[in-house]
Amino acid sequence: MTHDQNFETILQESLQRFGLGENLDSETDLFALGLNSLDIVNLLVTLESAYAVRFPITSLDPLSFRTPASIWRVLTELSAKQ
Repeated sequence: MTHDQNFETILQESLQRFGLGENLDSETDLFALGLNSLDIVNLLVTLESAYAVRFPITSLDPLSFRTPASIWRVLTELSAKQ
């Protein structure tokens, strides 16, 4: 996964309570780790603030937020459009 340091830091902080932060793989299934919909919403709010984007309701498909790679993909697509 090609992402910037800010994205990695945000993910690590969001996943600290799961004990995974630094060993995170781009294809790690975040839902299998125990993230729930509230965790994802909190992560999205943080990403929206950090990257000055808005996740439209149409982009809120659970598959889009299953792995760090899929989140980064959605984020970069939104950044390019906005």
